Amino acid sequence: MTELEFTKHVEYCKRRIDRVFFEKNREYNRENNPFHSFDRAASVSGQRPEEALFGFWLKHIVSILDILDDVEAGKLPTVELLAEKTSDNINYLILLEAMLLRRIRDNDKA
Repeated sequence: MTELEFTKHVEYCKRRIDRVFFEKNREYNRENNPFHSFDRAASVSGQRPEEALFGFWLKHIVSILDILDDVEAGKLPTVELLAEKTSDNINYLILLEAMLLRRIRDNDKA
């Protein structure tokens, strides 16, 4: 991959992540809370919201591990599958960062 191809790939990924992120936000956001699913799961499970997020995210981490196992066995993923799974993981990191920023903001108000 050339430097130009890499730069174009990064720009494509940013656009793809942005599109998917906001599509999912419309689906899961309730009461103007983008963390609704994680907050609700945390209240049901007795966890902190960030721990609930990690539980949801773990499924996506396992998908990446499975892809790596398949690659090791000589089976390459489709371009579409790879894009979906990497985007999911990046989006969970963005969500985790935002949730921790919420916690920092709330702590500063106390």
